[in-house]
Amino acid sequence: MLGPHDRGSVAVAVTLVGLGTLLSALGTNVSLRVYLPTDPRVTIPLYWRLSSKLALLSLALLIPTVLIVASSVDRALAHPLTLAAIAALIVTTFFANQTADCLNALHQSARSAQLNAIGFLMTAVPMLVCWLAGLGMKGAILAYACGFALRVALGRSWLRRLVDRAEPTAGGGERLLVRAGIRLLGMIFGQAVLIRADQLAVGLLIGSHAAGLYAVAATPAGILTVLGASLGQVTFAEAAHGSLTRQLLVRQTAVAAGLTGAAALAGVLLLPWVLPALFGREFAGSVSVAQALLGVQVLAAAYLVVSRAVAGYGMISWAGSSGVLGGLAIIAASLLLIPRFGLFGAAAGSAAAFGLMIAYLVLGLARTRPWLRSEAL
Repeated sequence: MLGPHDRGSVAVAVTLVGLGTLLSALGTNVSLRVYLPTDPRVTIPLYWRLSSKLALLSLALLIPTVLIVASSVDRALAHPLTLAAIAALIVTTFFANQTADCLNALHQSARSAQLNAIGFLMTAVPMLVCWLAGLGMKGAILAYACGFALRVALGRSWLRRLVDRAEPTAGGGERLLVRAGIRLLGMIFGQAVLIRADQLAVGLLIGSHAAGLYAVAATPAGILTVLGASLGQVTFAEAAHGSLTRQLLVRQTAVAAGLTGAAALAGVLLLPWVLPALFGREFAGSVSVAQALLGVQVLAAAYLVVSRAVAGYGMISWAGSSGVLGGLAIIAASLLLIPRFGLFGAAAGSAAAFGLMIAYLVLGLARTRPWLRSEAL
């Protein structure tokens, strides 16, 4: 298994790729759910053609960024073979995200969640093979790429059975998705907080060894994200179709936070034994941070439901500005707290960002009261 230093370098690379591929989609993964299937200009085949172009943009942006980050985190990331593995990870991650959002747009949220769960398990097999082959950091990155590639293959097979290959009946679909998606980029910054922007900050500010400890600490919290994400997709669909009332929104937010809180409490009790057993005694220092991050995940679950409701209601400016606010908060909190408090500072920064975004979105909901449309039906 990888030690803290190499694991931290892998975590920085994977997080950077996750953030970059999310942003380089230009919000089309969200705008697709707004226009499919009601707008004749937007179809799944058109979305895949657009995604192929955006994947090239993702490569063009991320490879130079990785080289810059490598100079301050770990120069081994700039090795040609490691860079080739990262390029494979960029492409597979990008298309895995787009595949999952196709399923979400077709109201197949359960299948999307299932795909993510299967993909998580699929990654373990190539990871074991690469570890046995002694491929180290390069092998770990390649294993992640293989896991995402398997998600794409499985997701595409499901999509072929769900949709026909009809072409758009009117032009301008790609332009429509990009224009609407760019308006939603602010909300994407909120998602960036969810995929551990704090982890990248730890690597940049205090080194890859600390990032390795934090990556292990963040693993249990990442698993719990599935609960909030699944309910968030359901909430988005209900808001977009005018069936999400205020009472239902409150109930679904409470359910997401409650279920996540119960799972977090169980995790807090089990982590002192489970984490060292899975990752080794050298990661024992990750336990207390992991327990703190499980608590933060309760806020993340509430944010996932509320933010999806806001987007589904069509409150584009509120959704976008909340993500920008969260992104600025995580940057400011990281710069202030990580150098002084280390890994706990990163966890506190995430909590502050989620709390701020939730408060801002609740304010937006209170002012606009979009559920009145649903309650009037």
